[in-house]
Amino acid sequence: TLSPDPLPREPGELLKLGLSLIERAYDERARGLEAETARLRAFSAESEGRVTALQQRVSELEAQLRSGAAENASLVSERASLAAEKSSLAAENRSLQERLDKAGQFKR
Repeated sequence: TLSPDPLPREPGELLKLGLSLIERAYDERARGLEAETARLRAFSAESEGRVTALQQRVSELEAQLRSGAAENASLVSERASLAAEKSSLAAENRSLQERLDKAGQFKR
């Protein structure tokens, strides 16, 4: 039959039971902490992977920006050159038109 009092009566047995409960609690807590540590390590590795990917993307975008800035500077320079050439051609056109007008006056 089962006794109504499941705890042992002898102090030595009570001590063994108490130590056994402490060991079980300690082991359970240690397993929980190990599982949490494993989850945190996995999360950290995943986060590091994301950071690496983002750093690479930033580097790519910075390179595109530098390339775009260089192309823009080249286009600005080309535009200035074309504007100067246009101005020169317009002046030459005016000069030729004046000469044509003068030549036309001589023919009359």
